[in-house]
Amino acid sequence: MKTCQYTIAGIILLLGLNFQSQAQTVTKVKSDWHLGFNSGFYVYQGDLTPSVAGSWKTVKPGVAFTLSKTLNQHLSLQYALSLATLEGDDMKYKSSQYYRGLRRFYFRSTIAELTVSHQFYFRHQFNRELRFQPYLSAGAGVGFLLNSQRNSSQTVFSYFAADNLQNKVAEDSTYGMPSIILAVPVGLGFNYRLNERLLFNMEGLYRFTSSDYLDGFSRAGNNKKNDYYYGLSVGIRVLLGKKSGGKHAAPVLVPVPQPAPLLKLKNEEAPVFPDKDLDGIADSIDRCPQEKGTMEFYGCPAIPARQSVNAPAAVAKAAPILPGFTIYFSYDRSSLDGAGFANLNEVIRLLKADPALNVVLKGHTDMKGSLEANYKLSLSRSKVCADYLASYGIDRNRIKLEAYSKLQPAANPAEERLQWKNRRVEVVLEQ
Repeated sequence: MKTCQYTIAGIILLLGLNFQSQAQTVTKVKSDWHLGFNSGFYVYQGDLTPSVAGSWKTVKPGVAFTLSKTLNQHLSLQYALSLATLEGDDMKYKSSQYYRGLRRFYFRSTIAELTVSHQFYFRHQFNRELRFQPYLSAGAGVGFLLNSQRNSSQTVFSYFAADNLQNKVAEDSTYGMPSIILAVPVGLGFNYRLNERLLFNMEGLYRFTSSDYLDGFSRAGNNKKNDYYYGLSVGIRVLLGKKSGGKHAAPVLVPVPQPAPLLKLKNEEAPVFPDKDLDGIADSIDRCPQEKGTMEFYGCPAIPARQSVNAPAAVAKAAPILPGFTIYFSYDRSSLDGAGFANLNEVIRLLKADPALNVVLKGHTDMKGSLEANYKLSLSRSKVCADYLASYGIDRNRIKLEAYSKLQPAANPAEERLQWKNRRVEVVLEQ
């Protein structure tokens, strides 16, 4: 039996490790590592409790250390090492059930548990504006019983003669208490983001086990049900760092241009972007800032200016109008979503159809955070787009990266609900 348990436990742990490896290969989004510590209490549920819910009279403390990795927007993988004490004592329930005062069974064990679990988050993990993140948890692992004690030495067996209790206790003693058990923890929990690196965690887990001898009594108790235990804990998760998959060539850094200062409305309610030709298109993106134009022609007139009379008589041909794309990102993230992939796929099609085309990737951020931090984030957003294009055969010499930090907002910085428009990469095709 013990050999079988060790074998199954090993398989469980290997499957957990293999799942992580596969998830890293398939998932291209950024992953976060968190180190955690929790403390709480554990309740034993088995042959020495008066109800199926266990008893609060034998609640014991416990602690847990966790290492978790965010795999994608809804799934995390967590490794946990927990240490807890479990206890059952007939003498604490004798007032409600008289026979327990005569039976006088007692056990106490310290259990060390190693588990691998998966956590499914109901909300988008990468959206850091969503501070409250509830999740479901399920996993498997092994528990090691340390310092196990059981005692029936004070039992009045004559009172239980009809039930042949003495023989049942002797049978349980012959079997002995297990040194290792299988455990399947399932439950609910949530993280609450305190700041960029700290999360408050609360978690409740119910452990199904493979043994009815967690308390050392089976035949003498109820041998039709295994023993279980559950617990509730609170703790802290600390962000260790960020890791992105794949290695790519270093990008060409482009100096950040210094835009003209923002003008203010007379009533000082909101910033206005410079617009010399008053065509409603900000000078920062207007390709013809001295002439009124339309957004369709990037701020230029629909019909180009006539050539001078001294020029050869020929019909002036307008430059082809190349489409532009905008890739949007979640707060403080540089991971592509479905819409981003779709836009970049169209860019790839156009670049492959016309080898003379080049592409400029202009990264931007919202107004939160320092200029330096946002510069790194805007460059990272441009780079992830460049990496995707390069992965489909686009020569990196045709790709230019630019990073603007928070200096060129597309939406009014004063309106929080519009800040998603500023977390972007502008994709510009050029001849």
